[in-house]
Amino acid sequence: MRLVKEVESLWDRTNRSSNRKWHNISQDPFAKAEWLLYKYGRAHALFYAIRLGNGFITVEVIQALLSKGAILSKYFIQRLFTHFGTYDENLISLKVEHNNALQKELSSPWGSNISMSIFTKLITEEDFHIFRLENKLNEIGDLLMASFQVILNVSKSEIASSCLIQAIKPERNLKETDLLEFLIQRIDNPKEALKSALDHYKVGLKFNAESIKTTKEIRSLTVHSNLYSWILKVYGPNSEITQKCFDDIIESRIWVDLKLQETPDRRVPEHLTKRSFKSICSIYLKFINKKVPFTPNVLQYFQGVSNYSSTGLEIPKFRQPKSRNPKS
Repeated sequence: MRLVKEVESLWDRTNRSSNRKWHNISQDPFAKAEWLLYKYGRAHALFYAIRLGNGFITVEVIQALLSKGAILSKYFIQRLFTHFGTYDENLISLKVEHNNALQKELSSPWGSNISMSIFTKLITEEDFHIFRLENKLNEIGDLLMASFQVILNVSKSEIASSCLIQAIKPERNLKETDLLEFLIQRIDNPKEALKSALDHYKVGLKFNAESIKTTKEIRSLTVHSNLYSWILKVYGPNSEITQKCFDDIIESRIWVDLKLQETPDRRVPEHLTKRSFKSICSIYLKFINKKVPFTPNVLQYFQGVSNYSSTGLEIPKFRQPKSRNPKS
C-alpha cells in the first residue's frame, strides 16, 4: 500500500512537471512560429496566426514568424486594412442582451479584432517596403499615411518618425534610399527624428579606451554603412548626426585594429565576416576623406597613436565641429 502511494505521488509530480514544461513550450513565441510554419507554410502562416486570435498571437509571435521567413504579402496587408476594427465586442454584447435569439457564437471576421499593437507591428514592419519594391511608394505611401492617421489618431509626422525606426533596422542594407527620403520629407523635425532613431539602436560609443581591449563582444557597425553614407551625403560632415555616426565608425575601426594586433596572422578578426570588415574599413576611410571632424569623446582612442598604427589605421585629424550658429 505504501509503495502504491509512493508511485502515485511520483506520477503526480512527474505529470505536473510535464504539464508545466508543455505549458512553457506552448507559450514560447518561437515554438508557435515553428508550428505555424510547419503546418501552414511560409505563404499562409501569418493568415492562420491572425485567425487563431488574440489568445494565440502576440507581437513576439509576429516577430518570430517574420524572422523565420513568413511571407508578408501585399494581399495580406490589403485584407488586414479591410477587416481591422470592423468587429465591435461591445456592440455584439448589446445585441445579444436584447435579442435572445441571437447567439454570441457568431464568429468575428478574420483580422477584425486583433490588438492595436499587433496591427501596428504588421503594418509598420514591412508595408512601406512592399510598395517601395513595386516602385509605387509615392503613389501609395501617402494613402497609407492617411490610413494610419485615421486608425492610430496621430499626426503624419509621428507616423513617419515611427516608420523611420523600422526603416533603419541594422539588418536592412539600404541600397536604395527612396524610403528614407520619403519619410524624412514628412517629418516636422527630421534631424531630431533621425537622432532618436539612431539612439534607439544605440549608435555611438559603447566602450572606452580600456574596456574595448578586453570586451568579448564583436564591435561591428551598429547599423548598415549605407545609412552612414546617406547621412553624410544629406547632412554634411559638420552635422551633429554625422559626427554621432563617426563615433560609431571609429570605435568599430579601433576594435578591428586591436583584434588584428592580437592575431597578426589573420587578415580579418575572428568571428567578423569579410563583408563586415570591408564595410567598417571603407566607411571609415570615406568619413576621413570627407574630413568629418571627430568628437572629443574619441580622443581617448588616439592618445597612444603608435599603438593603433600597426595595421594601417589612418588617424583622423581632430577639428572642433563648426558652429551651427556662427556669430555674425
